[in-house]
Amino acid sequence: MFNHGNNHLMLFYDIDVRKKKRKFIKKRKFFLKFYLDGQALFRAFLRTEFSEENLEFWLACDEFRLCKEPKRSGKAKKIYMDFIAIGAPKQVK
Repeated sequence: MFNHGNNHLMLFYDIDVRKKKRKFIKKRKFFLKFYLDGQALFRAFLRTEFSEENLEFWLACDEFRLCKEPKRSGKAKKIYMDFIAIGAPKQVK
C-alpha cells in the first residue's frame, strides 16, 4: 500500500531543495550587499563630480517603473518637480 522506498528519495530531495534554497539566499544577500555597496561608492564619486542627482534621478525612474498604477501619477509629478522642472532642486544636467 505505502512504498517506504520512496520516502527515502523524498527525504533526500527535501534536503537537496533546502540546501539549494540556503545557497540561493546566501548569493542573493551577497549580490544585494554588492549592489548597495557599489551604489554607495558610485554616489560618492558622483558627489565629487557634482552630479549625484543623476543617480537619484535614475533610481527614482526605476522605482517609478516598478510602481503600480494608482501611485504612478504622483510619482511622475514628483520626478518632474524634483529633477526636470526649471529650477528643480535636483535638476539633472
